[in-house]
Amino acid sequence: MRSFVMVLVVVGLLAAPSLGLVNVRIVPSQTQLNVGEQTVVAIEVGTGEVGVGVYALSGSVIPSAAGVLANVGDLTFDPAYRAAPSFPYTVGTAGNGGVAGFGSVRTGATTTDDHGDLEWVPFATYTVVGASLGTVELNFVEGLYGGWLPLDSNGNGLGTVTSGTITVVPEPTTMALLALGGLLIARRRRA
Repeated sequence: MRSFVMVLVVVGLLAAPSLGLVNVRIVPSQTQLNVGEQTVVAIEVGTGEVGVGVYALSGSVIPSAAGVLANVGDLTFDPAYRAAPSFPYTVGTAGNGGVAGFGSVRTGATTTDDHGDLEWVPFATYTVVGASLGTVELNFVEGLYGGWLPLDSNGNGLGTVTSGTITVVPEPTTMALLALGGLLIARRRRA
């Protein structure tokens, strides 16, 4: 009986979101792009305690591969996370569909719902374009920018980080031409 209870406790801890921590996830509007197609990438945040918001979030989004994505425009903070007067938010530049060295603060902007389940809210967004074929994983990495690491308004640090994945595929016209070319080559070999 005792070991059964221990198993339930462990499973419950693994299934629950990181309580009292700033959780971050990267959410592309589309997980598959054609070459030359654009999509918005959202950086979303949530905390595991009712009534607790994100006090600071600083870091970078790092792509797992070079050349597959390219940035289009700058990172834009959600109005709830515009910097406080004492904390000028910063945005560094990074290639390959990532953003480097951003930071902003806001207390009380994120909470859980009435049942204690984690709610996700947008922190910032930016746009990427499919540059060449391949798959990229976008990962959040915490950083110390403007003197702040990721913290919730209770002073807890970074919790769960969920990466986002984008696959760039050939545009449909290119695929159709490749298929047609393949058929012509096959027909020519038969003749």
